[in-house]
Amino acid sequence: MSVASSHTPGRVDRVARLPGSISGVAVAEAGAAVLIGLLLLLAFGLSPLNGDVVWALVWGRQITEGMLPTYATELASTPHPLATLLGAVFALLGRDGAYAAMGAFGYLSYGFVLVGTFRLGRIAFSWPVGLLGAAVMATSLSLLSFASIGYLDVTAAALALWAAGLECQRPRRGVLVLALLAVAGLQRPEMWLLSGVYWIYLVPGLTARARVGTAALAVSAPVLWALGDLIVTGDPLFSFDFTHEAIIAVTGHTGAQERSLGPFFNSLRSILRLPGLLAGLLGLVLALLSRRRPAYVTVALAVASGLAIELQALAGLVILDRFMFVPGAALAVLLGFACLGWLSDPRRLPRLVWAAGGLLVLAVYSASAVGHLRFEADTPSRLDQPELARGQLRALVRQPGARAILDHCGPILASPVLAPYLVYYLDAPRGRVVARIGPGARSYVRARTAAATTFSGAKVFKPSLPGFREVAGNGSWAVLAGSCAKPPGTTG
Repeated sequence: MSVASSHTPGRVDRVARLPGSISGVAVAEAGAAVLIGLLLLLAFGLSPLNGDVVWALVWGRQITEGMLPTYATELASTPHPLATLLGAVFALLGRDGAYAAMGAFGYLSYGFVLVGTFRLGRIAFSWPVGLLGAAVMATSLSLLSFASIGYLDVTAAALALWAAGLECQRPRRGVLVLALLAVAGLQRPEMWLLSGVYWIYLVPGLTARARVGTAALAVSAPVLWALGDLIVTGDPLFSFDFTHEAIIAVTGHTGAQERSLGPFFNSLRSILRLPGLLAGLLGLVLALLSRRRPAYVTVALAVASGLAIELQALAGLVILDRFMFVPGAALAVLLGFACLGWLSDPRRLPRLVWAAGGLLVLAVYSASAVGHLRFEADTPSRLDQPELARGQLRALVRQPGARAILDHCGPILASPVLAPYLVYYLDAPRGRVVARIGPGARSYVRARTAAATTFSGAKVFKPSLPGFREVAGNGSWAVLAGSCAKPPGTTG
C-alpha cells in the first residue's frame, strides 16, 4: 500500500490549494519575491561583490564601449554569458550604478529562490510543504552568502525552480519551461542536461515541426555559450578549457575529481545541514511512493540536477556549494513533504504514523537550525568591514596622486581577488594588473588592515618589496611603487 493516494478532491484537498486564480497567485508570488529582495537590501545593504561578478561588470562595460570582452586576461575568472550580458545592461547605469544594480540583483534572485521553492512545494504537494521548504532555504547561510555577493548561480537556481513549478502546474508546458532553463543555462552548464531531459519527455506529444523548434530551444544555451567564446577568443571551448586549466593550476590534479560523491554530499550538507539532507532523502522516497505526477517532477529536478553536477565532476571540474542550490531546494521541498505531507493524506492510520514521524523529524531539524539562525543574524556586521575596505579601494583609485602613480607605474601587482576591482575602477587594459611581481611590475596595492587583507583574499599582509616605497594610501590601502614613482611629497 502506498504512503499517499493520488490526489483526490474533498476536505483534505483544500489544504493543498490557495484561494484565487492561478495567474493571480503567480503574480502575488512574484511580488513577494521582489519584496523579500528589497527588504534584504534594506536590512543588509550592499556587500562587496565577488571578483567573478566584478569581471562580468568589466566585460559588460567593454561590450557597451564597442570592444570584445578580455576573457583571456591573466587573473580573470571563467566567463558566463548571462553574467556578462547583465553586466552590459547595468553598464548603462554608470560604474557605481552598475555595481549597485548587480548587488541588488543578487538579493532579488534570493527572493525568487525562496518563493520558487515555496511555489514548487505548493503546487506539487501543499502550501504547508512549500512554506516549510522555503523556510529551510531561508535558514541556509550558504544561499544568503552567495546571493549577497552577487553570484548569478542563485539566479539560475531561481529560474530552474520556477520552470519546475510551471511544469507541475500544467504538464508538458513546453516552450516556457525550456525558455527559463535556456536562460539559466547561460550561467550554469548543468541546466543543459535538465533541458535535454525535459525535451525528451516532451517529444512523444509533439509534431515533427514542434520537435525541431523545441530542440533548438533546448540546445540554445550551450550553442550560444560556445558561439560567444568563439567570437571573443577563437576557441568555442574556451570556458571549459580555461576552467579546467585553472583547477589543475590550483589543485595539481588532472582528470575527474577524486571521490566526487564526497564533495557532492558535503555541499548539500552546507545548504541543508545533515538532518535536512537526510529528511530530504526520506521525502524523496515518500514522494516516489505517493504516485503523484507533480511529486515526480520534484524528484526528477533533484535527481537530474544532481546528476548533471556529478557529471561535471567526472569531467574534471569541481563541485562547489553554489552549484547545488537547485538539488538543495528540491530536497528542501521533499523535506517539507516528509514532515508535513500527512496533511494531505486521507487515510487515518498511516496519516497518524506519518504525522508523528514527520513532526519528530521537523523537531530534530529545527533544533539543528538554531545555531545557524544566530550566525545569520550577525550577517550585517560581518559585511560592514569588507564593504568599508571596498569603498576605500574605490576612493584610493580616485585620489589624483594615487591614480597618477597607478596609471604611470604599471603593470600593477594585485591578488586575484583584488585584480578585478582595480581593472574595473581604473579601466585597466589587458596585462595592466598582474598576479606576480616581475621585471615589468612597477607598483602594487597592499592592504593596511585586517579587513582589507580579508577582502583582498591575501593570507598575510604583503611586506614592502625591495626598491618599493609607499607613495599614496588611505586607511585601508597603500600604493607602493618603484623607481617610476615621483619624488616624495606627491602622495594624494
